[in-house]
Amino acid sequence: MFILYKKAKSENEKTSNFCESNEISWPMKEVNIVFSYFSSLYTFLAFCTACSLVPWISLTYLVMRGMRHTWNRWLEGKYPGLEFVINTTARTAVDTPRNQGLICLLLSVQGNCQIQLIKNRVKEDILERRQGGKLVFPHLRTQLTSRWGSYAWVKGSEKEFCLDDHILLAPTTFKGRPISNLNIQDMTSDMIAKLLPGEIPPWQISVITGIDKSYLLVRLHHLYMSEEGLSLSDILSIKQTTWESSPVLDGVFRPPVVIPRVYAALSESTSNMWNEILAQYDPAEKPEVLKHPTLRSTFYLALIVIISTIKSYLSSSTVSLTETFKTELYKRSFTLSLISNSIYNILSLNTVFEMFLMFFKLPLEATKLPIRAIHLVLDTPIYLYWLYLGHYVLQELVYLFKVFYRAPRVLFEELFLPETPANVHQLQTLSVCGRKVVSWSESVPKDVIKQIAYASGSTESEILLTALAASLKSYFEEAGFSLPDSVMTTCHFTKKGKIPGPGSGGFLCLPLPLTGSNVHESLEEMKKSLFKSKKSQTVFYLASERGLDSSFLLSLLPTLFAKAALYLLSRRYAVSVSLVEGTPDCTLLWGQHVDELMYWRPAQANVCLSLTLICYSDSVTLGVMADAQLSPHHADLSVYFPKYIRNLASSHGIPFPGPSQPQ
Repeated sequence: MFILYKKAKSENEKTSNFCESNEISWPMKEVNIVFSYFSSLYTFLAFCTACSLVPWISLTYLVMRGMRHTWNRWLEGKYPGLEFVINTTARTAVDTPRNQGLICLLLSVQGNCQIQLIKNRVKEDILERRQGGKLVFPHLRTQLTSRWGSYAWVKGSEKEFCLDDHILLAPTTFKGRPISNLNIQDMTSDMIAKLLPGEIPPWQISVITGIDKSYLLVRLHHLYMSEEGLSLSDILSIKQTTWESSPVLDGVFRPPVVIPRVYAALSESTSNMWNEILAQYDPAEKPEVLKHPTLRSTFYLALIVIISTIKSYLSSSTVSLTETFKTELYKRSFTLSLISNSIYNILSLNTVFEMFLMFFKLPLEATKLPIRAIHLVLDTPIYLYWLYLGHYVLQELVYLFKVFYRAPRVLFEELFLPETPANVHQLQTLSVCGRKVVSWSESVPKDVIKQIAYASGSTESEILLTALAASLKSYFEEAGFSLPDSVMTTCHFTKKGKIPGPGSGGFLCLPLPLTGSNVHESLEEMKKSLFKSKKSQTVFYLASERGLDSSFLLSLLPTLFAKAALYLLSRRYAVSVSLVEGTPDCTLLWGQHVDELMYWRPAQANVCLSLTLICYSDSVTLGVMADAQLSPHHADLSVYFPKYIRNLASSHGIPFPGPSQPQ
């Protein structure tokens, strides 16, 4: 049924696109109306199903949390010499000894690198960095192992740590030839294909000396980034400049603007009101309030005691709630006699007499109504301002409700619906071996990308993704694979000026269309695909921004079942794309400027192809990390990419530097 729905949906989209330029007949209008009703009903049922599952999901989360806590306690008792990693991430769940999640970074610098200087700076600035008297990254010296499917750091292994095992001087030749631009890719691929030694902490920096420049190859286990908070800029001591916001994800989610303003104003008003209550009714500020207690003052005093108890209990983890409550009662002299005195005072003759006088003052108060009406008119702009804010608050609340209302349908379609036959391809059925091979393209001037984007009315990201999709299409044809309509990818966007790492960007499930017959059609198809993903996948973007894109699934299922689910999902999304939109110029602390930078996001589980578009300085480069089963055709992708950028430039009359290429 759902496959038929997806087919009907795609046919409806094609029909709607056709009808933009042609007059729609009445029967077709009826079909569109019926389809819209069916789509609305489908969204409503998905939302109702998700709401009905909330209690079960909450119960499952609590049960799994308790079971994981008990399991970790058992492991700690069984292996006292190990420090187990408590948090389980998607990469941790799918890690295998043959398919490790190693993040790779290659930097090119002018001149030779002094390896002893690098060792000294890494030791002083990274290994021995302290905060509050403790090492910031203690596990950089610790061996990593695993027991019963859980990662653990070996206690005491830091005594055997040797920096010479981690900062190495690579050979100056590869297969008998000096290192140059002609063979640096083959040498880098050969080094990345080799696993890190298991008896040392899983990180390594290799210094490669070429004929006219040097290279630094960094390999780092993903746990250092997710658990230690270590970034690639830390391990290399990179100085970063300021950065600007990313345009590619603009429009995915409109963050509330008026709601935070209203919340801040209400918080300020509430804080002022609370300070007035403390000044008038808190015995610590006004002791005379205890001499003549009233029912009003006793009520506010009880409120002060309750709120102060909650604040003190939340700020202290050592004192119990009962002890905190008793302390607040004693501090403010709140007793049963105070309550009885307040009740007695309100029933006294003086109070009754005051209420009698108040009754006779009511006519006098009525004469003040015109004056109060004038004050109300004078304050009308304030009320109109709050009415204006209330209108926009309501709009933002409706928008947020729509996002979460549509979220269950999007999750179901992207994660559980079977792939349409037109999008099935051979990469989804490849049996990976775990070894990785890499390559990268020649640099493309960023000015050319900007000119193409301006001439075509597109964004720079759309141009890059179009050339990437065209390169992927040519790769399928060269490898002899059947050509799908589109390739489903997980696309990670890194904000401008940020080094890739946790919290550096957002995530979308982006189909790369391969049906365009020329670069213009491919560009239009890519713009539609990106617009559709940005419009419908707000929930994925928000989850990735807050680090919940995979941890939610892991918190609901046992690790073994979560691993199986991730392997199934990676069958569908066998290609991973990373778009690093504008890393600033980097200068190493020992003075060398980074001329070129290449980053590879590790491909794990059944993901066999990881593509990285990195914009560094004034150029753009495509990096390819593939399973060794795809070698040697994986290098074709890095060859095709600048060719299709050149084709896009020539189609818009934009000169491209370098020799001309065949169209």
